[in-house]
Amino acid sequence: MNARRALCLALALFSASCGTVRSRVPLPLPAPVASAAARSPAPPADTERAWSAPTIEQLALGNAIPLYFSSISSDRIAIAYCNQRASEDDLGAAAGLASITSALITDGSAAHRGRSLQLAFARRGTTLVAHTSRAGTCLSVQASPAELDEVASLLAESVQRPAFENADFVSRRTAQMDERASAVLSRAPLARLLAYDLIYGAAHPYGRPETGLGPEIRGRTLDEVRAYHRARYTPANSALVVAGGEREAVRAALERSFGGWQSANVAALPARPVPTLAPRRPARLHIIDTQGGSQSHILVAWPGPPRDDQDLPALRVLERVMGGMFSSRLNLALREDEGYAYGAYASLALSRFGGLIMARTNVEKSVTAQSVQRMLVEISELRERPISDDELATARALEQAEHQGSFETPGSALVELAQLPLYGLPLDYPTRLDAAVRAVTAREVMAVAQRYLPRSEVLIVVAGPRYEIEASLQALALSGIEHWNFQR
Repeated sequence: MNARRALCLALALFSASCGTVRSRVPLPLPAPVASAAARSPAPPADTERAWSAPTIEQLALGNAIPLYFSSISSDRIAIAYCNQRASEDDLGAAAGLASITSALITDGSAAHRGRSLQLAFARRGTTLVAHTSRAGTCLSVQASPAELDEVASLLAESVQRPAFENADFVSRRTAQMDERASAVLSRAPLARLLAYDLIYGAAHPYGRPETGLGPEIRGRTLDEVRAYHRARYTPANSALVVAGGEREAVRAALERSFGGWQSANVAALPARPVPTLAPRRPARLHIIDTQGGSQSHILVAWPGPPRDDQDLPALRVLERVMGGMFSSRLNLALREDEGYAYGAYASLALSRFGGLIMARTNVEKSVTAQSVQRMLVEISELRERPISDDELATARALEQAEHQGSFETPGSALVELAQLPLYGLPLDYPTRLDAAVRAVTAREVMAVAQRYLPRSEVLIVVAGPRYEIEASLQALALSGIEHWNFQR
């Protein structure tokens, strides 16, 4: 086992107890499919039809903060403040600062300290919610038209003048350490953590957990948080996203709350560096020894492209056919044919610089090797011959139905609209994506399977009791085996 990686990942556990260049078309990917969605029945194939997203406009406040607005019909207005540079994908910033900072923003402001901030939102029928990822941070609320001004003012106060109390900071830092510890002590998150580390490496932000490792989180200070906020939470790095309401009323309310925001004497951040990719690795199998338990977690993974890659529509359909719906290849093979698993899933976790293409399942330890072999057979079939017309139609229809359905309410539409400033996407992105998915062919699905799922580069991670599963895995003669043991 590589000593650096073993030490790095082991520290995360110990803290718990204390290619060829191709042209790209900017056609992005919506959020990864949830397991629940993978189990939902597909809509009828005849639901595939031309569709246009609600009109999206880009306006600007007086201080040049962009405002993305779409008038979704509703009695509620969803508002988000988004910041592309308050993200977890920049090696220039200490790991974990983005998440801790956004969480503290919800804990109190200069005028509403402690619980009084959330109580002020609650009295207006909403909650301030922070979400930080590799792409950036968004803080969102909802409001009725009558309370739009008050809610917008509270949001601006939270973003611009957070209280940053020491007691809140200590609590948030501890909670983040506990969350990270819980993740790396579980089979599935630990397998995913190892896959990112092996594929991307230490020189790439995706080679580390989004919120950092335990020792890194423990080392954060409140002064670092304040400096991080001062440097990144500026009008130049900000955008506002709104779904619902009347355009001019929304713009006027946000102008009153955010339009006067200035960041004096704050130097512009340098351009985000493009991270160094780790060299491509030959296929290999890794066993994480859990020393007990009745099940094994199997993760099969490959590096994926950035989310603005031209292949994303076909990859979305491939994901559905492989493991993103109940009738997917992996689910039918492992659940219905073999009876090895309750379910088997595939997912795309793609962001600004790439990500992972994954297939995963949990099985009884006695059928670990058989399950790995069957997964590889099913994936090989996707590379070798086109999918059926029925599979193609069902996958496209399900993908379109979920995408179109996300624009039915202001809250769900806000999630889609926030991708525009976070990834620098065009205003017609939702409509273009829907049309591109509708046009995907079976041959294109096979082509992206060949390009992104090569047998020669597959990474297989099995988290289970080593001495009960290793012999059968060796008998598959898949590749060399590396062992990982994170038991304390």
